[in-house]
Amino acid sequence: MLAQALERLRAARRFVQQGEKDIYAQRNLLRRLRRRGLDVTDEVRILAQLEEMQTQYLDHYDRVGGQVLGMVHPDID
Repeated sequence: MLAQALERLRAARRFVQQGEKDIYAQRNLLRRLRRRGLDVTDEVRILAQLEEMQTQYLDHYDRVGGQVLGMVHPDID
């Protein structure tokens, strides 16, 4: 059970890391397009979606981390 929880934690961490990369890339794209004077409405919407997804990924990572901590050290709340 602990091994499965640790694997879920590793997977959640990968999602968080990829989300950070995606947000960074989207922000760079926005900067480049703005410098060219182009409409960035769609790119701003996509960035907002990526940021919302990242919030969900972080929440999930925290929940799984709490589960792992509870298994490893059950007397910590």
